[in-house]
Amino acid sequence: RATGTLRALGQEGGVTQWMRTLAMPLQGSLLLANGWLFGGGSDGSFYGFDSSTGDIKWSFKYNAPFNCKPVLSSTRIFAGSEDGHLLALEAQTGRLLWRYRTKGPVRGPVAVANENIYFGSGDGYVYALRSADGKLLWRNRTGAGVQSVARVDDSLLVASLDNFVYLFSLNGSRIWKRQLPGRVS
Repeated sequence: RATGTLRALGQEGGVTQWMRTLAMPLQGSLLLANGWLFGGGSDGSFYGFDSSTGDIKWSFKYNAPFNCKPVLSSTRIFAGSEDGHLLALEAQTGRLLWRYRTKGPVRGPVAVANENIYFGSGDGYVYALRSADGKLLWRNRTGAGVQSVARVDDSLLVASLDNFVYLFSLNGSRIWKRQLPGRVS
């Protein structure tokens, strides 16, 4: 059975080194914010760590692995799962606030604007949800799985596995679509 180890290296100013062994490795990206470190594991656990001590402050057990880039907005962590859900967790406690199901894995980062969450799924859609309750505002199709969504001013830049980059307005209208010279990874 695989295990994972989370390590922090000492920095100048006397920061203590620490190491934590977890049941399974963390996958995807880690998020460091406000003295916390957040990340999801291949066993379906999502963690909130104290970034100065490495102590696990909370863990949330889910039924599917995480391989995402979590994002913090206000008091909520947004994380995608391999079973196609975007989850909203309370940052201080790890309590599940809501989840929204798509038909493909949710791995890339989400974008946040105007109290809304924008993200992509392996099902080929870009989604806009209300961050307070996960209510669908709109969804728009690309040609293949969506790898990443980033906010650029008052627009969304979307990278898709169809070798195109899209620019959408925050209300879901496609502004343009451009082919890339190579594959999006």
